[in-house]
Amino acid sequence: ILAPGTNIISTVPGGYQALQGTSMAAPHVAGVMALMKEAHPDWSIEQLYGAIETTASPLVSEEGKLLEPIIQGMGIIQPQKAIDTETIIHDAQLAFGKIEDYNETKTLEVEIENTTNQDQTYSFDIPNKQRGVTWNLPQSFTVKKQETKNIPIELSITTPQVDKGLHQGWLTLNKENGDHASYQLPYLFINQATDNPIAMGFEFSLKTFSEDSFAYNIY
Repeated sequence: ILAPGTNIISTVPGGYQALQGTSMAAPHVAGVMALMKEAHPDWSIEQLYGAIETTASPLVSEEGKLLEPIIQGMGIIQPQKAIDTETIIHDAQLAFGKIEDYNETKTLEVEIENTTNQDQTYSFDIPNKQRGVTWNLPQSFTVKKQETKNIPIELSITTPQVDKGLHQGWLTLNKENGDHASYQLPYLFINQATDNPIAMGFEFSLKTFSEDSFAYNIY
């Protein structure tokens, strides 16, 4: 998930400074977890974290297309929606791993938890057709009140018909009653091999309390 982590005014010895990185984003998430624990003291850590993931809002490009899952995970954290959610999707990030056989089928299960006192009905959008890629998703299904249901997500790949490398995207799950919410489930698989980048990010800044020394980090 994403949380504010760039140009955050934070405390330093003797005053304040604009800082950035996971050291700024992590306290935001910790604060959200504290708010959620206060709102739902009976929820487990898995429920709290699952609610945050489920209700995160995926970032889109200027053209309105969803950014890749490896860039953002589930999306931007939304505290109020996480607290109020009627659904918790556990294990929502679908990592199918490496596909090597000529034709290979992999199945993952996600847990759909209904947090309300009414039965809830869900359905998946049919993914766009891709050569060599076949999805087998359940039709409309119902999760009874205050219950959790395991839902299989099946992916079949014919490797010669699919480009080698990393493939990723999003599946959409819709709730047909209640708040009529839609949830984005990111998926990822590797067809045979992939060329992973050596460097994912670079940071360069003036050292704290210095006028002529700089620090850099490579991720």
